[in-house]
Amino acid sequence: MKNKHLLILFAILLLTGCSNEILFLKKTPTPQILADCFVTFYPYAWVDSNANGTLDDGELPLQNVEFAVDGMYAYSAAKGRGISDEDGNARIDTWTPGECPEKFTVRATLPDGYLLTTDDTQVFFGEQITISPTVLFGFQLIE
Repeated sequence: MKNKHLLILFAILLLTGCSNEILFLKKTPTPQILADCFVTFYPYAWVDSNANGTLDDGELPLQNVEFAVDGMYAYSAAKGRGISDEDGNARIDTWTPGECPEKFTVRATLPDGYLLTTDDTQVFFGEQITISPTVLFGFQLIE
């Protein structure tokens, strides 16, 4: 009986070219998961009528404000730029292969006839980047 088992083992080895892949299953390595970074920024411009730097009820949106996103992103359909619409909203989509950059900066360009009531630049780091933030910029009309 022992010889019969050896003969079967010898036949299997001979037929498989002495490979041990059939007899001993190799553990398949876990593939590395590749993910890209997609971040959409939503700048918003408004007329800060009381110049307190806070968006208050009743304050109106501001159209045609230019925004830019700076960071190590690879691609943006609008080259990292956006302009606020009649509702004060803009949208800037970015894409980077692999992990998200450590930092993005969103800037507003001061329109003629206005002063900023908020910082003209807002910086986003780490976890803040992945939440597709709304970025608020207040402007006071110069009288």
